[in-house]
Amino acid sequence: MLISNIVLVVTALLTSASAQSCAKINTRKEWRELTTFEQQDYFRGVNLLKKAPSTSNNANRYEDFVATHLQNVPFAHNIAYFFPWHRQFLRSFELALQQVLKKPDYTLPYWQWTIDSQAPERSPLLTPTAFGTNGQGVEKCLLDGAFRNWTTTQGSSRPRCLKRDFNLGSRIGAFASPEVINSAVMTSRDYVQFRPTIEANPHGQVHNGLGGRSGDMSFMFSPNDPIFFLHHAMVDRIWYEFQNAKPANKLSFGGPSKNDGTGTAKLTDNMIPFNVNVQSVMDTRFGCYIYSAGVTVQPRSFKRKVRRATEVNPLSVKSDDRSEIQLIRVPAPLDIEYITRMGLNLTEVRLSEAKEKLIIEDVNKLIMAKEYQSPAALGALQTGELVQAPSFDDVTPGFTAKEQ
Repeated sequence: MLISNIVLVVTALLTSASAQSCAKINTRKEWRELTTFEQQDYFRGVNLLKKAPSTSNNANRYEDFVATHLQNVPFAHNIAYFFPWHRQFLRSFELALQQVLKKPDYTLPYWQWTIDSQAPERSPLLTPTAFGTNGQGVEKCLLDGAFRNWTTTQGSSRPRCLKRDFNLGSRIGAFASPEVINSAVMTSRDYVQFRPTIEANPHGQVHNGLGGRSGDMSFMFSPNDPIFFLHHAMVDRIWYEFQNAKPANKLSFGGPSKNDGTGTAKLTDNMIPFNVNVQSVMDTRFGCYIYSAGVTVQPRSFKRKVRRATEVNPLSVKSDDRSEIQLIRVPAPLDIEYITRMGLNLTEVRLSEAKEKLIIEDVNKLIMAKEYQSPAALGALQTGELVQAPSFDDVTPGFTAKEQ
């Protein structure tokens, strides 16, 4: 009880200190919560950064951010600093957008890819009028959307096109469903368990799904693709949800400080190259923002009969299948090639995949027993209504994941 009270007092002090420096606390919203004008602000701001002069020796201001990510891989990935490093990185990008847009209250949107998880290529973000579809031709160049015909010098010795390469050809393999994320948020005992559960697979599945074998999102120069920032805003939101799930999570932090799995990360550690410590970003209000509750789908009853649990294996729905409209897909295992390229811990990846599989099996058993409908099911998206989520719980009432 004493430790819990101390945590609450320290958290309150940090919250008060961070909020005092903000004239206003703004809300980062899900892409579908934005008006058309707000969506265009992101496209306009990013394209302005692409035209603005570099503050270092890069081709432009936008590529300064790509270079920062690429040059600091060892300090930001596969170690404890993954979440806080990217939180600070996103805030720096958000400030740059505020500057070029001349809108001091502008906030980064996020992509709630859990809702699109069962057929990501159908997401409204991946359309010719938004972020563009799949890359075309041998080089997989992005030829449509707000960033069509972009060129970059990051990750290449000469200027080349922005590349996107869906990992299943014209389709993208399934991402983590809302239930998987909810389970990680609600059942992880602490940050040490939570961080690899999210970084290894849910986070990696989106990168690998959009990037495939040759797309920018599959490499450490992934910020070349502007959808990166919406993806990572979602990742930051997931951490935000974990931090707000219970008082002990507010300042929960730890894990390896080195890529070889050694060292002990602490809140007082300085994050390269930002020259700020981890503790300074533990509350999102250091950057004058919080997150919206996002969106969900209010499912309607399906017309066709739900199959009984004895009639089908609850793990039988393949990642690339699009005919099943009720059950949740098990994302395909990450390729060894991707795991090696990104320097991921193979053991952590496979453990995260095993947990994900168990959760999806439980979810599908409930669906087949007519006790639950997932807001991410293709049938829900086809017939249901997209509404604002009532809370930070992405899933509809009735599903509670077992602690894994």
